[in-house]
Amino acid sequence: MSTIPHKGGGLLSPSAATLLGDQDRQQRTHMAETGQRGRHRNYKEALSIYGICVLSVGTLVLFAAIAVLAAVWSASTIAIRSQKTSSLIGLLVDGSWMTRVVTLSSVGIRIAISTQVNFAMSMIAAIVVERVGTHPAAFSQLSIARSNSLSPTTIFWAMATNSKKGLFRFYLLFVSLYLALAVASQFTSTILLLDFKPNKIAGEVQRRDIAFGLRIANNSQSPSSQGGNNFWQTTPSTYPRFAELAERPVLAEGISDTGSTLRAYVPFGSEIDRGNLRNYSGVATVQETRVVCVRPNIRLTSVKVNDLETGLVTGSLDFVFTWQNDYPILAPAISDTNLGSCTIGLSEKGTDGVWQTSLCGVSSTLLRGLRRNNRVYGTSEPWSDQYMLLNTTGIVSQWVKYRGTQNGSNWSQSSAQEWTRLTSKDGSASVIATLCFFDKFAQDFRLNIWSNNDSAEPTLSRNNESRAYELEDVRKMLQATNRTLSIDDRHVYHLEPVSDWPSVAASNLYNVRTRYMATSRFDYGLPRSGVLFRGSIEGTEINFAHINVFQQTFQETLNPALAVQALFTVLTLMSYYEYRPGFDASAPAEFVISTSALIPGQWTGFAIVIAIIFLHLIAIVFTTVLFLQQTNTSKLGNAWQAVAQVYSDDTKSVILQSTDMTDGEVKSLWDKQGLGSATMQLEEPSHMGRTQAVFRKNTKAYEMLHHNEHDGSESQFQDNASQSSRNIT
Repeated sequence: MSTIPHKGGGLLSPSAATLLGDQDRQQRTHMAETGQRGRHRNYKEALSIYGICVLSVGTLVLFAAIAVLAAVWSASTIAIRSQKTSSLIGLLVDGSWMTRVVTLSSVGIRIAISTQVNFAMSMIAAIVVERVGTHPAAFSQLSIARSNSLSPTTIFWAMATNSKKGLFRFYLLFVSLYLALAVASQFTSTILLLDFKPNKIAGEVQRRDIAFGLRIANNSQSPSSQGGNNFWQTTPSTYPRFAELAERPVLAEGISDTGSTLRAYVPFGSEIDRGNLRNYSGVATVQETRVVCVRPNIRLTSVKVNDLETGLVTGSLDFVFTWQNDYPILAPAISDTNLGSCTIGLSEKGTDGVWQTSLCGVSSTLLRGLRRNNRVYGTSEPWSDQYMLLNTTGIVSQWVKYRGTQNGSNWSQSSAQEWTRLTSKDGSASVIATLCFFDKFAQDFRLNIWSNNDSAEPTLSRNNESRAYELEDVRKMLQATNRTLSIDDRHVYHLEPVSDWPSVAASNLYNVRTRYMATSRFDYGLPRSGVLFRGSIEGTEINFAHINVFQQTFQETLNPALAVQALFTVLTLMSYYEYRPGFDASAPAEFVISTSALIPGQWTGFAIVIAIIFLHLIAIVFTTVLFLQQTNTSKLGNAWQAVAQVYSDDTKSVILQSTDMTDGEVKSLWDKQGLGSATMQLEEPSHMGRTQAVFRKNTKAYEMLHHNEHDGSESQFQDNASQSSRNIT
């Protein structure tokens, strides 16, 4: 006779099995009649201790990894744009720990996300079996998933191959999101390494004596007797970086001012070292490059035109001039009448957009000039060199008419801002003039210079179409544009405040003077033909690169003081670095040169990883809240509950027949019974007295299974279960 295994260890006959089934039905009927319900769960039972640990510890791991990576990325960013390297970056780079930290953090992120995603599959499975329902063939796997966290691939496949419409597809898409996040998290390390590349960071502090100047006994000769370049006519090989400390200009009627602009020149001859210098503490030459231009009162005494057979000719203007004495930054002139004679350039057919400007020296001790900064120069005795800047209009034929001695009746005078205009009687020719003051005195001080980034020094490049030099980077460095740029944007060095400088100049301590660089080179070499546009007398013209610096600055800013300052700074730099190899006065210095290191140089990969983590955490929070609100009976991590709730009157026939079947065969069995399109879900304790898998009420499958319940007779599926029991050997 056929028997059925019993949980007590023996075998049951079919009649005994039927008796147990009757007892089970009687017990459930009693529970239903007395209103007995399943015990209410708390959140610990719902999530399980394991689940709570996965959610809490995993989240802590993710935030810890974010904190570590953020610290590394922030320190790297600061190191790239800083004069000194932090101890963290130094430790990571020197100990080769940079990529190891990224790898370890990535491992933590992958493990935390993978573990939480698998646990989230249990919560989604619980929601689906309790509230949404699924194909009966997938119900057992989803129920078991509540007790044993499965991978999103497994859950996705189970749901995708047994897809239902409506809300079921929403959760299928939600599982797809988790699957995508789990896959993306596996590439965390690769994504983070996208930000890595060789970057320049501040290296170790170096200490040694640096030559910074010439001793007095060795720089007494004038540049003319020493020979060397005439910088007015020499093309710069590069435009060296300098340090700057600037103040706002004085704004007043009739004046153009650059503001106090202290510029320090770094005593490093190598262009590469200057480009990579992050910090320098030592002696350097400082110059006040302030330029102030004022409106002169001018009267022409003579006009000369040298009619040469060239495209451009030169002329000269002799004049008498004075200037107002009510500017607080200028000491009043001693004399009210001063003589000047300046060369001008004239064109026969116009200059095609280039302004006919010229610069000439009119220096006189009687004019005095800028009030000096006591802190820098040690004296307030005013002294400056003076230059008359002229800009003419009109071609040669219009000027020739006025050649000769002038009595004043041929020219009318007007003024605007820092300019004085003289216009010819017929209005065809005119000249505007401004008187500019520039103090070329320099001094050596021990000070601190630093840069937050490396920068290659700008060089000349020629535009073949305009036949002019491209000088945008040069003028940005010189602050010779209409835009107000930061020190870092201009790629020059920061200079510490004057209040931090020592009280005694290094020039006095080391018996050094800087006259070799700042004084004579302007007077010696300034062409008699100081025409600042192309085509004046061959052999005496100013270099075309200098002309372009001046013209481009002047035309863009309309500020003569800025244009003159830019030109004089270029000439000063050329003079300084020509003499630098001969420096014989040295002083101790500390400096930092940047070095190359493989560190994060951008935040792209970091941002992608953070987006993955936060999208994952949002999904986890949403899933957890939804699980606690939408489910009532599921207790995650409990295997017997997951198995027991699958068994019911609606499923027992298939359960008894499927002990040796594959999932595909079970699905076919449901389809043969006409239930392939039915929806199965958990039913909370009700008339049956237990939580179990049932077909959704008010559906065709439910009616097929329960249409005889009111008559007290067994359904067809219960008969099938009894038949299956009798067939078990």
